[in-house]
Amino acid sequence: MDGSSKSGTDSDISMITALREAWLAAVKVGDAETLAGMLTDDVVVVHGDGRCVCGKEAVRADFLRRLQAICNRPASLIDRSSCS
Repeated sequence: MDGSSKSGTDSDISMITALREAWLAAVKVGDAETLAGMLTDDVVVVHGDGRCVCGKEAVRADFLRRLQAICNRPASLIDRSSCS
């Protein structure tokens, strides 16, 4: 091994970490548009109850419904930190 594999792995880990941090930041402020922007068109989300949501736009709509339920108000961008 020449060490380039480890370097590539470190780079991959850094990219994954950055994406995870961006995801969590978007969740924290309830930014459904940013969350949806991180998805591919063929995304499939399987919820804990077994319900599946397929496709980027369907998942985006699901995010919005869930965020609306959290704050009990409609919006495409809900700052959860302001929810009371």
